[in-house]
Amino acid sequence: MDWVTEKTRRSVSTRVLVWRRPGESHARVYAFSGWGDAGAVSEAKRAWLGRRRYRERFGIETSYRQKNQARGWTTSTNPEYRLLLEGVALVLRQVWVCLALQIARAQNRNAWVRELPLVEMLDWLTLRIRSRYPRTRCITLTHNTLTHAAAP
Repeated sequence: MDWVTEKTRRSVSTRVLVWRRPGESHARVYAFSGWGDAGAVSEAKRAWLGRRRYRERFGIETSYRQKNQARGWTTSTNPEYRLLLEGVALVLRQVWVCLALQIARAQNRNAWVRELPLVEMLDWLTLRIRSRYPRTRCITLTHNTLTHAAAP
């Protein structure tokens, strides 16, 4: 394809690919020029790095979603209590990660195993706690109990 640039009004020639996916009414045009071998390699490395960073982000998003599965639900507006529930959720998720890793190593796998979903582990813990402590109890703490130093 040949055209004239807007800024310098120079004539430019490049290779293009015109491609239409099945089921789409319009075609797409992709132009390839100006990179050379080193530029193409650099762009390929940038694309690979972008995919890797996105996978890391996906891992972060997954860990937050899983942490929320383990979080205790409350209507309390007490920030200390809510922070305590967040901390317990993070600990429970980390315990699950360690257990799943041990199962994977025992089965000579590199990937996460499906034998122990986080929700299933949480259900087991809930059933065990309820069987051991069948009565519901309430302990009222004084305000700011977690932020004040203990008296000697």
